[in-house]
Amino acid sequence: MLKKPAVFVLTFLSIFVLKTIGFFRKKSLLELKPNGEKSILILTPHADDELLGCGAVLKKQAEHSAQITLVNMTDGGASMSRLDSELLVKIRKKELKAVCRLLGINNIIHLDQPDGNLKPNEEIIKRVATIIDRIKPEIIYVPFFCDFHRDHVATNLILSSALKRSFHTCAIRAYEVQVPITPLLFNSYVEISDWLQIKKNLLR
Repeated sequence: MLKKPAVFVLTFLSIFVLKTIGFFRKKSLLELKPNGEKSILILTPHADDELLGCGAVLKKQAEHSAQITLVNMTDGGASMSRLDSELLVKIRKKELKAVCRLLGINNIIHLDQPDGNLKPNEEIIKRVATIIDRIKPEIIYVPFFCDFHRDHVATNLILSSALKRSFHTCAIRAYEVQVPITPLLFNSYVEISDWLQIKKNLLR
């Protein structure tokens, strides 16, 4: 686990690098149109990250007839619970299936990597690259790389390596889960005020 000083140093270094490469440009409002993107892929380190991070956006795009595939990176077995790990995995997969049905997500792919110990190894990178080439998404959603959970960071590293091997190019959109994306860091956003209550209802 990263110690607090290391987290602060990493944060400032990240901001410096982003500023150096011109990341801090004018923010743009992304409009989700009925005839917009038709193929979307979301990488979620854990079941519930998709809802917390961009549930309203996914729901809105699904209602605009987008075909959405969710890749659940870990098995969820290390979640805080008194339940047996094997039972917990089954429950979390069942819950994810129910949430995806409500969000309009068409397909779920479980990679079943160990919760809390996701690694950007050769096997998982190859699997993600294969999924990208098969689905050919116009957009890939992934947690923001400054989200300091180790599995969230690993998901970014896996996607980065997978894209280098893939023959497909597309837009990458980052969503926040544990660490808020400050206005200094994001370059585009989606207005979800009309959909916020729907998201809150799903979170219950």
